Amino acid sequence: TVRNEGDGRFGMAGTHVKDDNGRDQAVTPILDTPVTVPTETRNARATVDAILNALTLKSQVEVGLFMVPQNAMAQAQVTVGGQDVPARELLLQTLSAAKLNLYWRLYYDHDVKSYGFSLLPLMKATYDASGKRTTDFVR
Repeated sequence: TVRNEGDGRFGMAGTHVKDDNGRDQAVTPILDTPVTVPTETRNARATVDAILNALTLKSQVEVGLFMVPQNAMAQAQVTVGGQDVPARELLLQTLSAAKLNLYWRLYYDHDVKSYGFSLLPLMKATYDASGKRTTDFVR
């Protein structure tokens, strides 16, 4: 499902999986799980860690951090938190407050029954008159 998350942001969330017989089964996306994270000022990396830890506790499914821009996340101070707020919303608040042009990917490993969460730099493709493509970071 494509979601309009405001501020020109769009997200995609899986809402169905195939069961053992190949039939669609409705599921609630894990990032829609309400979590509680104390509202305090911390760096963006610590905030994402707190959100993912709360999500792991609430869902009883490991949600670990994979790739993140360590330096940028450590330098960005944010004040984020809330009680019974969807994890997705807290993550969006964190990225918005950090003023970092990042997007996330959430991977699920069926073999170990856990998620991996990555934050990656937003890139923009441009083409010159001859059609040559270059990519640059979105600033």
